[in-house]
Order: sequence, then C-alpha cells, then structure tokens
Amino acid sequence: MMRIWMLAVAAAMMFGATTAEASLMGSQVKVNYYFPDLAHVYTTQTVTVGAGSEITCPGASPSCATMRIFDLDIAASSLTVRLGFHDSFTPALFNGFSFEDLDFGDGAVLSGVALDTNILGLDLSRVSFGDHFVRINLRELGFTSQSFFALNFTTSDAALVPEPGALGLLGLGLITLGAGLGRRRKI
Repeated sequence: MMRIWMLAVAAAMMFGATTAEASLMGSQVKVNYYFPDLAHVYTTQTVTVGAGSEITCPGASPSCATMRIFDLDIAASSLTVRLGFHDSFTPALFNGFSFEDLDFGDGAVLSGVALDTNILGLDLSRVSFGDHFVRINLRELGFTSQSFFALNFTTSDAALVPEPGALGLLGLGLITLGAGLGRRRKI
C-alpha cells in the first residue's frame, strides 16, 4: 500500500506542477490591419501592453488613419476593440486585424479564443489563431458607434507536457509496482 501511495505522490508532482499565470502585460504586440487580403498590410503598429488602452483614435497612431474613432485595449489575457463610428467593412478577401507576437511568457502559447461582440454576423468562423497570433476578418460587416468585439484567450504551457522519457519512467514504475503486487498476492 505504501508503494501505491508513493507512486501517486510522484505522479501528482510530475503532472501537477504549477506555473505562473500567463499574461500579455509588459509584452509588445504587433497590430496589423490587412486589406484587401493577407498579403497586404494596410497599417501596422507595435504597442506595449499595459494598463488602459494601447491605441485610442482620434490620435497620432498609424491605426487612426484607417479607423477614425477607435479604441484598442489589450489586457493580460484578452483584447477589446471598440469602433466609434457608423460604417461597414468592404467585401475584400480579408478586411480586418491581426494581432501578432502574442507573448504570454513562460512558454505559454495561445490554445483557444472566445469571442464576445455586438456586431451582427461576427462569430468565431471569422477568427483564426496560432501559438502567437490571432486574426479577425470583418469583411462585409456593418458597425455602429457602439460596436465592439472582445477576444478572450486561453493558453497552455508546452513546458508542462511530459517528456517521452518521463512517461516511460512512469510506465516502467507502474509495471514494476504491478508485478510486485502480483507476486505478493501469490504468496
């Protein structure tokens, strides 16, 4: 019984290791606006994530040339875009944002995105992402001065995935424990 307990504790230590919470705070994020497709960057800007909005228009930001009244707020694990005027996006192949170089720290990578919005027709089918980027295609969508979208990020830490050698050792330990228990019952 003591061996089972020790094995359970070792497994919990190996798989239950905790890491610091992933966060974009203090990192630099590249904000691209693509139009008319993903081969053409219409505007680009790198912002440092901190408290409050990273881009506010009207203002001197390159993004303000595209979006007259606009607010981008990036937080630890989310971003919110508010559009402050009434218009619609053209039917170009890609007409929207790409947020790149998302560095959550400590080896964390983007593993999921949730969308909250009041823009009619905007859903997750228009969002794509990879380990360190997220894109949102707004083509042909209309918006008002009250329109917004928020992307909430889920991350995972590749460092917590056990190495194959560690899994092999755990398996060998379980086999040895099972064999030892089997011999003990035969006696």
